[in-house]
This record gives sequence, C-alpha cells and structure tokens, in this order.
Amino acid sequence: IAHSVALAAEFRAHGVAAEHVDAKTPASERAAIFERFRNGATQVLSNCALASYGFDLPELNCVQLCRPTRSLVLYLQ
Repeated sequence: IAHSVALAAEFRAHGVAAEHVDAKTPASERAAIFERFRNGATQVLSNCALASYGFDLPELNCVQLCRPTRSLVLYLQ
C-alpha cells in the first residue's frame, strides 16, 4: 500500500493527476475516485491488490504491474 501511495504522489509531483485506492478506501471515496478516472480528471489510478483480479474498467487502457511476480498468469492477466 505504501508503495502505491508513493507512486501516486510521484506522478502528482510531476504534474500528472493521480490517485491511490486500496481495500481500506471507504466505498464512497472509492466510487468518487473511479468516477474521476472515468471522466478523465484522474489520469493515473494507483492501487494495491484492488484493481487486479476480475476488474473491469473500460476507460483503462494501460496497466503497470509495479511489483515483482513470478506468476506468468498474474502478469498476463
């Protein structure tokens, strides 16, 4: 989680609208973050184990897997 928060902060430090979300983000705040991402106000959505498995957001067109993995299945998903 700390790494995801730091990544979002680094993007913002370089002028990119970025937000972090994780399982502890309250549902109403999470919905607002996803809505800002959908409408383009947020350009980068950083998360920790939330938007990985079975996540569907058609507006999403690029994903960076910013953690080590030895799982080809996880990487390809």
